[in-house]
Amino acid sequence: MKKKILIFILATFSFNALAQGLEITYPQVMGIRPTRASPSLYASYLFYFGITIAGIVAFVSLVFSGFQYLTSSGEPEIKKRAKERIFSAFLGIIILAFGLLIIRTLRTELTFLPEVTFPTINVTPELTIESDPSRDLIHYIRKTALDMERSILELQSINFQTFKSLLEDCTCGNAKASCDFANFACPGITCFGDPCPERDKVRNYQINIELKVEEVLLHNRLLQDVRENLKPEILGKEPTSEMKAKIDGLKKIIKEIDDLIKPLKERIKELTNIPQECQDPARECQAQCESASGNCYCVPKDKKLCPMDKFESQVSSISSEILSKIQEKLALIITYQL
Repeated sequence: MKKKILIFILATFSFNALAQGLEITYPQVMGIRPTRASPSLYASYLFYFGITIAGIVAFVSLVFSGFQYLTSSGEPEIKKRAKERIFSAFLGIIILAFGLLIIRTLRTELTFLPEVTFPTINVTPELTIESDPSRDLIHYIRKTALDMERSILELQSINFQTFKSLLEDCTCGNAKASCDFANFACPGITCFGDPCPERDKVRNYQINIELKVEEVLLHNRLLQDVRENLKPEILGKEPTSEMKAKIDGLKKIIKEIDDLIKPLKERIKELTNIPQECQDPARECQAQCESASGNCYCVPKDKKLCPMDKFESQVSSISSEILSKIQEKLALIITYQL
């Protein structure tokens, strides 16, 4: 039985491939007829084609088994097998019907695939001109340095003061309080919830900073890959002592940039982790209740729960100690002459 099913599947796909090659017009099945202009319909067509063939086979089996059942009086073994085939045919027809109903009702996109059109691309031959390898490599290094400098400027353009203000708003006054109103004295129980009213904006700043830093890291990796393979032979230069000294000078500048990248990653990680270091209002705040008004709130209302001193030091260190130094090194690379 398995071999017959495998042969049927292979024959179906072979027929499909042959029809595409010979541009044969398919018979319409359940309203679908694929053409060479609509290759996405072949999957739907094969689906319905398989359903139709399976239904025909089940119906023929049902008719044949019914005839065998009626004409097998006196032969209980044949009659038993015919009865089993009748049951199997009925079961197969029911499964096919329910399967088709479920797929067409719940997941119509599985039975009707969207039309796919392929754009026509006109390729014009380009004239290739041999260029100076040293000029190309130096141009690549300068371009990478310029791209890295642009990414640093975009990182510096992030409004860290707004980020700071969002964290300063994470106070006890924004936390929720729980009080015992059943008691006449109305004692406070605990403070809970997120003390940061603009948590989504805080997360957006974290993600934006991390993405900009990833751009800087990418350009640095490109420079380091060039540094490892920077040799007079690759540049098409004579390996003279003067040329080797110039190349070593350029490699040294690129290496100094890499040395600055490690502390940059550490400081940025510490900066973006500050929102997670904000204190839990359940520990740092106290619930208080006014029995007369029934107002339940957390105190002290103006207590800042995030380490803002750490925020200031990290921003200052990143901007003045690291990014400015990287920019100085990039300026040297952009104007470097070999």
